Amino acid sequence: MLTKGKIIETANRDWAEFYQCEASLFSTPGSRMVVSERMKGTGRVSIRFVGSHAMISIDEDVREQVEKILAEAPAGLSLGMEHFLTYFGNETIQVNSVTLANLVAEDQIIRPQAPDSKYQLRKLTGADSGKLEKLCSACTEEEVDNAYVETGHDIVLGYFVGDELAAAASTLDWGAFFDVGVITHQEHRKKGLGKSIVYELCREIYRINKIPLYRCEASLFSSLAVARSLGFSQIKDTYHMEQDMKFK
Repeated sequence: MLTKGKIIETANRDWAEFYQCEASLFSTPGSRMVVSERMKGTGRVSIRFVGSHAMISIDEDVREQVEKILAEAPAGLSLGMEHFLTYFGNETIQVNSVTLANLVAEDQIIRPQAPDSKYQLRKLTGADSGKLEKLCSACTEEEVDNAYVETGHDIVLGYFVGDELAAAASTLDWGAFFDVGVITHQEHRKKGLGKSIVYELCREIYRINKIPLYRCEASLFSSLAVARSLGFSQIKDTYHMEQDMKFK
């Protein structure tokens, strides 16, 4: 069973492999810079907080600026967005997003009340792509982008009313984690579908001994409420937040 302690151990081992460092690094405050080829030409700086440490991925083009703030910062300081904004100023730094990384242990997840029996749950396949497109067309573009639910993902579930897809959730393999996304048709909200389908998706993830990861922007309160209602929280001993910004 994936207890909280097991999640922390597994997640930190996975991040240590990703960053090619010792997992013990995450138990100590401080900052480490990592040049990311994926960010080339973007001017971006992405700070991922893993335990007490700030792992700072950057575009090579802003290396000089980031090395400057790292050199002047006190030893053992985990640099965050607030330090970059104070040091370089709002006219230089553009904040893109603040993402909360929420986790829940298998023995701590909270089972929600089941939705009305008219809603039937089943797995989705590529044959359901048209139904998912119809659901997404009833949502805003921002909601669709934030949810990132697709029939081609590793595990995909849907709640149906007859032949209509009322809610969908999917997850992607992300190393030790399976990253969760959920979206509900506007006409079927406030009926417990979001909570219920995420719970069922988490059960599928636990069955394959993976860690459910529920990421959402800090200002998406409705999405965060779904996560909190199921027992998800930021576990500060491992990956718990990501801040993305860029040099203008």
